[in-house]
Amino acid sequence: MQALIATTAGIVSEAAARGGEVDAGVVERLTPALENAQPAWSRSARRWAELTTPASRTDPALVEAASELRAAIGAAVANQTGWASSDQIAARIELPATAMTLHRSMVAGVELANVTREIAADHPGLAAPARVIATRAQGEAEVAIEQGETRFEGVTWVTPRQIAVNQVIPLPEPARRGLVNAATDGVAATNQAVAAAAHLNPTDHASREGTDRPRHLGRAAPDRELPVHHPNRGGPSR
Repeated sequence: MQALIATTAGIVSEAAARGGEVDAGVVERLTPALENAQPAWSRSARRWAELTTPASRTDPALVEAASELRAAIGAAVANQTGWASSDQIAARIELPATAMTLHRSMVAGVELANVTREIAADHPGLAAPARVIATRAQGEAEVAIEQGETRFEGVTWVTPRQIAVNQVIPLPEPARRGLVNAATDGVAATNQAVAAAAHLNPTDHASREGTDRPRHLGRAAPDRELPVHHPNRGGPSR
């Protein structure tokens, strides 16, 4: 959901800038930060999703909240075929206010990313299917070895029997490291987006300047990829 919020924040901010309702210069600096935050959150989500098992079940309250947010975003900025155009979005919502609301949610995302990193580093109950651990732990160990760490050389993270039955086992250190690194990327990217949005305020001057000077504001909304929802992670798909 944080990846979707980042993408939506970019779409709404660019629509507001194209309409001269916020400072286009601020949005020009903000857009690449949001475009970096979206894949950072998506990578982290994929890594955490790998820890799920057939018995895993997302908290129904989270599923409901995600469903409501997706519905609101869809009604505001999407069509049946993808993202709506800037003119279509402007006709549906109050652009400056919505852009600022979305950016406030990015501030909350910084805290979420930090909590995620802490859980990845310290939570004793993290576990995953053995086949996932075998792949992820080995990959992270190889990266660490390339960086000069020798303590992972020759270490076996799972047994053949655990792989055969895909047993759920505790995460070894290299697998945790991958989760921590993904969360760290999310913290950094979201912090950059929050900092870039600090001066995103609607002004009369923004209206005149935004329409007088062409700026590169990233890809137009219809050209962006609509984030794909994975049903096994909770919430309905669009």
